Amino acid sequence: MPVSSPFTPDFGTSPAFLAGRTALVEAWKAALRNPRDRLRMALLLSPRGTGKTVMLNEIEDLATGLGMLVVAVDTSTAGVGERIAEQIETAREIGAGAADVLRQPQTETTKSARLSLGFASLGWSAATPVEPQWSLRRMLTHLASASSAHNSAMLLSVDELHAADRDEARRLAADVQHVAKRENLPLCFAGAALPFFRGAMRSDRKLSFFNRCAKPTLASISRADAAGFYRHMIAAANGTVTDEAVDAMATACGGNAYKMQHIGHSAWLAAGAPRREIGADAARDAIDAANRIVYEDVFRPLWEDLTPPERRCLELLAGSADPLHVAELAAIEADPDGLTAVLDSLVDSGCVTYDHSSGAVTLGHLGDRESIAEAASVSRHLQNADIAARPLSSHPVCGRPMQRVTGRCVLPLGHAGRCRSKR
Repeated sequence: MPVSSPFTPDFGTSPAFLAGRTALVEAWKAALRNPRDRLRMALLLSPRGTGKTVMLNEIEDLATGLGMLVVAVDTSTAGVGERIAEQIETAREIGAGAADVLRQPQTETTKSARLSLGFASLGWSAATPVEPQWSLRRMLTHLASASSAHNSAMLLSVDELHAADRDEARRLAADVQHVAKRENLPLCFAGAALPFFRGAMRSDRKLSFFNRCAKPTLASISRADAAGFYRHMIAAANGTVTDEAVDAMATACGGNAYKMQHIGHSAWLAAGAPRREIGADAARDAIDAANRIVYEDVFRPLWEDLTPPERRCLELLAGSADPLHVAELAAIEADPDGLTAVLDSLVDSGCVTYDHSSGAVTLGHLGDRESIAEAASVSRHLQNADIAARPLSSHPVCGRPMQRVTGRCVLPLGHAGRCRSKR
């Protein structure tokens, strides 16, 4: 009977083995034990596919293991306070049974009951009374105070922060800051967002709390760590793999955690593992399959959001075998500030890396040459079709990202003066 793949290629699904994150995990483990550690208030800003949600899961597990109260929510839809209240109500319903759940191995079931686990580990026989109609600040104050009374702490984990309604994000920032700083209660915060959220933090004073949070880096996974990941995962599932296959897969993933999982999963299925060894042929098939998935799931949506100058920059880099100096990219933007904005946006998206000291610009872990060529070709075909059908008076828009608001310039391409997001 075939054994299911040990890999987890879905967004946000925690793997059995966390590759390339040992130092960060150890830093967070130390921070959760140290009330003065800056990492107790942290925000992960990283492109899709780098493992933000997986890292949040790991932090939540660390906090649960230390007996902390953990509340995990996301802001992809409105109502953070309501979702916290729902978790509290769930904990209330589980009540004393949480103590039995706590003794079970860590599984998806126990992770979904983290709030009640916190109550059980703090020695509470049932969920401490919290009224759902309370404000977010009152709930956080109450739970953090109760944690403090039991010589413990609380962790609030918030995913998809970039998708939050602006007013709700402001309220969250103000409430967390008030409880943790002004009330000096043991509330830890771990958030995750796409890098463009940085612009909102810098331009909105009411989001300044997020700007002051520690911002640990989710670096690209090294080739050595990726190779170690494949060997560990395959061996743990009683499979075997050739050195040639490991080398090919570790190189092809390009440091991207999402792609790394897809390559491993596809290789396992292509080879018929664990009954058969994963060899070079299975690895090549897996790399082709993973490239297609990552292109459709990650790169194509990303490309559609890029401005024309950003796309031209990627095409220039993809056409060069060597890194380009920033001066060689000046042709895409005559305005130095405009070129800086282009590079900043591409760095945030994971498409390029920019060494400010040397001026070298290279493709990043999402800057796959074949993907860039395919996306650019599709865009040109669509643009030509659009031009043919467009009235002569129509003009392409500028599309530059705005510096102080979330949005892109709606003025005609090549306009004079500053950009603006509304006419």
